[in-house]
Amino acid sequence: MLQSFDLGSEGIKYIRSRLVNNKALSTRLQGIPLEEGTVITHLPLKVEQKKIFDFSCGGLNKLGGQNEFLYRKIYEYLSQDEDESFSKYVIFEDQEADPDDKWIKREEPNYFYLGKDLYHFISDKEVKIDEIKRSMSLAYSHSLLGIMTALEHEYPLNKSQEVSDLVIRKLANNVKIIFVNAYDGEGYLIWAKNT
Repeated sequence: MLQSFDLGSEGIKYIRSRLVNNKALSTRLQGIPLEEGTVITHLPLKVEQKKIFDFSCGGLNKLGGQNEFLYRKIYEYLSQDEDESFSKYVIFEDQEADPDDKWIKREEPNYFYLGKDLYHFISDKEVKIDEIKRSMSLAYSHSLLGIMTALEHEYPLNKSQEVSDLVIRKLANNVKIIFVNAYDGEGYLIWAKNT
């Protein structure tokens, strides 16, 4: 069974350290006041307290369940009815791919790009667990950065679209949740903006 742990300032510091990779979205996210949110993780009940804050340590979560938890959280976010003047999106920043990669044409993922920066996305128009799993799997490398955000309807994201820096800035400014992988890829840290 997994339990939620509040990671406080250590969690904020770790997420901030993961936003330094020279991609447009993560660069814009550096300006978000993370102190105006809370960072949690989900780990088994019997984890040693000191290991909870060793975000590079593996072997803490032999029970699994982290991915399923995150899939459900993404599904719930995209399924919620909120402000009708916005569309909700989950964005995964791809750390390795660029729009010219051959596998992009073969796999045909939902993505948009700015220059060579590629982002997988899911919108509130296509809320399917299988698509969440697929997008997350395609974006996952040694490092995963994802956000749950919203855009005004006048800035829709479309498959294979090149976007402007303005759209990237709006995605960052409207962020509700940031998640990054941790614990040697066996878990996630999830920052949520205080409401």
